[in-house]
Amino acid sequence: MLEMQHEQVMTDLKKIPQQICEALYKCQELIQENQLYCIRNCHLLTESFHMKKQVKILWNEYRQLLREQIALDVCSNETKRLYVEASTNIYEKYIKQQQVEMQKNWTAVFNVSRTKLKSQSAFLIKLGI
Repeated sequence: MLEMQHEQVMTDLKKIPQQICEALYKCQELIQENQLYCIRNCHLLTESFHMKKQVKILWNEYRQLLREQIALDVCSNETKRLYVEASTNIYEKYIKQQQVEMQKNWTAVFNVSRTKLKSQSAFLIKLGI
């Protein structure tokens, strides 16, 4: 029994250098894998930093565009208001001008009619009618 235990211990001792080699090899693989993860993490952090910077730039551009859009809306509303005001003023002046011209025309027609009436009246008076 002792002899079997001794053989088992000796067999186990012979396996130890092989197990150590396998463990070292596995450690080296894990170290390389860890280095790859570190490099990948570094790249991702750099990319993340650049993306955050780009997002900040785009956000600022968005805010600027929003301010410009608001300013354009205000300007558009003011332009519409001025257009309505100008249209109203032009229409009112046009109406006044038409009224003045109509009044002149009617005055001219009235004067012509009155002159004709006077001349007809004078003619009738001469005739004695």
